[in-house]
Order: sequence, then structure tokens, then C-alpha cells
Amino acid sequence: MAAPALYLLVRALWASCRIRIVHAGDGRGALVPDRLILPCFWHQQLLLCTVHLQDLVRHGFRLGWLISPSRDGELAAQVARHWPIQVIRGSATRTGLKAIRGLHRVMAGDRVSPVMLPDGPHGPPRRFKPGAIMLAQLTSAALVPMAAAVDRAWHLGSWDRMIVPRPFSRIVIVRGAPRDIPRDLPSHRLEEERRAMEEALDALESTARRHLAQHRHGE
Repeated sequence: MAAPALYLLVRALWASCRIRIVHAGDGRGALVPDRLILPCFWHQQLLLCTVHLQDLVRHGFRLGWLISPSRDGELAAQVARHWPIQVIRGSATRTGLKAIRGLHRVMAGDRVSPVMLPDGPHGPPRRFKPGAIMLAQLTSAALVPMAAAVDRAWHLGSWDRMIVPRPFSRIVIVRGAPRDIPRDLPSHRLEEERRAMEEALDALESTARRHLAQHRHGE
């Protein structure tokens, strides 16, 4: 019973907000629905960036959420099933190849593009872990960085200080240019790519904040 109520609450909250999507650099290009992608954003911005995921689904992308099969993950899965995004039950806490192989099977078999929260599920916050880069390398999926800013919000007491926008707030979501990871990427360059994605997410957040400030001053 809680799942439909939570879904309706989030939908009502979003409906009250003024939301703007910005494409930074080549953020509009190189995305076609038959291509696998890995949307990436910080765990803290989950409730903000999910708004844009619905736009991607409407444009033909098949997206998926990786949600733990535990009892705690069941409520999240029930809420997520109300959105047109496939629920993938699996543990993101499993390190190394097991988690990557599980997602690889879903991507290769069902052509589903999983959403990546690269500092999740338990942090450290704003630290881009290498799993998304390794998955992009194995599947030839494009990493698609996203970030958001909001003018009025609550912050939860969780490890990521998750942002919950206040009703009637302004939200700016910025999507960056897709980033391809070569299959033959040498292992010593993995850290370089990880840092590049970490910097890209932080830069996009700064862009979102700048657009938010400009929009506020323009009124």
C-alpha cells in the first residue's frame, strides 16, 4: 500500500516544480534509441535527475534500475515499477565482476540500459567508482553524465544527503556529452577515465547552478 502512495507523492511534487532541461556541449547528440547508454548521476540527485529519465524513455530508450533483492529493496522496487523503467533485481554491493556480469547479461540479452549511481549504494559520496566505466567498456554503451540543481530543497539525513525538492521549486537538469570507452582501453587508463567522469558530473552540476541563478535573476 505504501508504494502507490509514495509514487503519487513524488509525481505530485514534480508536477508542482518548474523543471528545465539543458544540454551541455554535445549533450543533445549521439543518442539514438537503439543504442545502449549508461545514464550516470550522483546518488544525492536521484529525485532530481529521474525526471529526465522519463524523457529518455518517451524517446524510445529502454532504461533499467538495479535494485537490491533484499526486503529493504522491495519497497523501492514496488515504487519503481510504477515508472516505465525496468526493475533489475540484483545487489549493487557485490564487488567486482559479479555485479558487472549480471548487468552485462541484461544489457546484451534485453537491450536494457541500466541507470548508474556511481557513488552508490553506500558511498563515499561524489566518488565515481570504476564499475560503470568497466561496464561501458564491455558493452560499448555510452556513459551519459547528468547533474541537477534546485533552488529550494530538503536534505535527508542519509549518507548521501539526498536532495528532496520543495514544492513549487525550480529544478535545472543538465545532460552532458556521451562518453565512449574503447574496448581496448589499457588498464592503467581506467583511473584517468574515472577521474574524467567525476569531474564531468561536478562540472555539470556547476552548469546547472549557473543556469538556475540566471533564470532567477531574469525574472
